[in-house]
Amino acid sequence: MCHSSEDTVVGGDDDLPVISALAELTDIVADDPRVYLRRSTGPRVDAEKGPSRDYEAHLTLPGLSVTTIFPEPWCDRPVEEWVARRIHRYAELSAEDAASPGC
Repeated sequence: MCHSSEDTVVGGDDDLPVISALAELTDIVADDPRVYLRRSTGPRVDAEKGPSRDYEAHLTLPGLSVTTIFPEPWCDRPVEEWVARRIHRYAELSAEDAASPGC
């Protein structure tokens, strides 16, 4: 989901909350280990497109692909640093996927 400087959701669902600060997301993640990260244009588009697909294995997955964002038990760094690193890494993977032919 993309956000403009005015925090308007672009390409998503109008009723989704906008998290505009890392500290805000860190608070959410710290309170709930079931928070996951997903690159998406919104639930409406996800529902229309259906479940995710593993293109290397040629399999349809049983749901939508996500990645964990809650810190691992072995991580001794601050939650905010873990969350920032996960977002950065996921953004890199998303950019690589978008640049791959056939995706």
